[in-house]
Amino acid sequence: MNIAVIGLGHVGLAYALLFASKYKVVAYDIDSVKINNLKKAFFHLKMKSL
Repeated sequence: MNIAVIGLGHVGLAYALLFASKYKVVAYDIDSVKINNLKKAFFHLKMKSL
């Protein structure tokens, strides 16, 4: 199954990470700062489980 997540705010990023543990996920956000931070493995979520 393929899943697309639109918007990588707190909810979208958490869902994308959760789904990625079992499924192929494609995520999209218009905020280039968020995208660049994710490419550097910097997550703006403060959850230790992620």
